[in-house]
Amino acid sequence: MLGAPCEQAAPLPIAFRAVDGRDDDATPVVGRTTPDRPVARSFLVHALAGWVLAQLAGTVAVGVLLAAATPTGTAVGAAVAAVLDGAGDPDVVAGLTVATFALLVLPGWVVQLGSVASATWAAGRPPGAVLGLRIRPVDIPVGLAAGVGAQVLVGVVYRVVDVDAGAPASRLLAKADTPLAALGMAALLVGVAPFVEELVYRGLLQRGLAAFLGAPVALLATAVLFALVHFQPVQFAGLLVAGLVFGVLAEWSGRLGPAIAAHVGFNATTVGWLLLTAP
Repeated sequence: MLGAPCEQAAPLPIAFRAVDGRDDDATPVVGRTTPDRPVARSFLVHALAGWVLAQLAGTVAVGVLLAAATPTGTAVGAAVAAVLDGAGDPDVVAGLTVATFALLVLPGWVVQLGSVASATWAAGRPPGAVLGLRIRPVDIPVGLAAGVGAQVLVGVVYRVVDVDAGAPASRLLAKADTPLAALGMAALLVGVAPFVEELVYRGLLQRGLAAFLGAPVALLATAVLFALVHFQPVQFAGLLVAGLVFGVLAEWSGRLGPAIAAHVGFNATTVGWLLLTAP
C-alpha cells in the first residue's frame, strides 16, 4: 500500500545566482556568483546608512568629549575639525589618551557592525553565505604576506616621490606613550579596524556593486571609496593600493578571510614600524 504523497519542500530563498545560470544553494563564491539585485541593493543601502550613521556617532562622541574639556562655543567647531581630519586635528586632540581615542572610534564601528548584521538578516542567510565571512588556514599566511608586501611597496613609492605619508599615523600613535597604551592602540588599529572595514567594504559594498557594475569595476570603485573616506589626501595613493589588494584577495578567494588577514598585515606593518622608530 502506497503512503500519502509527500509534499515537496519549499525551496530556500536564493540570495545569490550563479553567473553560469546554475542556481546553487551552497555558499557562494565571489566571481562565480553575484547577489541578486534586490539583495545587492540592500547591501548598498546598508553600507551607506552605516557609514553616515558612523560619522554622526563619531561626531557626537568627539563633541561630548571636547565639551567636557573646552568652552561650549568651541566644542562644535573642534569636533568637526577632528572628524574632517580623519585622525584628528593635532591641535585639538593631541592631548587625548588611547582610551579617549577608543571612545571616539568605537561608536562608529559598532554602528557599522550593526549595518552589516542588519544586511545579513535582511538577506535571510548567514554571513558566511552572503558576505563570504569565512577563513581557511591558508588565508592567514597568504593574506599577511600580501598586506606586508603592499605596505612595503607603498613605502618605497612614497620614498621615491619624497612624500611623508606617515605623519597622520605618527600623530595617532604618539598617544601611545606607555606599553599598555601601545598595546591598546595596536588592538584597535590591527585587530578591530581591519575586521570592521573588510565586512563593510569588501563584504557589503564590493559585493553589492558587483551586481550592477560587474566584479572588476566594483573592485576598483570600492578601493577608491575606501581610500577617499579616510579623509587623508596625502595617503590616498597608498590606501588605494591597499584597497585594490584587499579587493583582489576577496574576489579571488570568494572569502573575506584573506582580505582581513591582508588588512591586518598592512596595518601591523605601519604600527610596528612607527612604534619601533618612535623617539
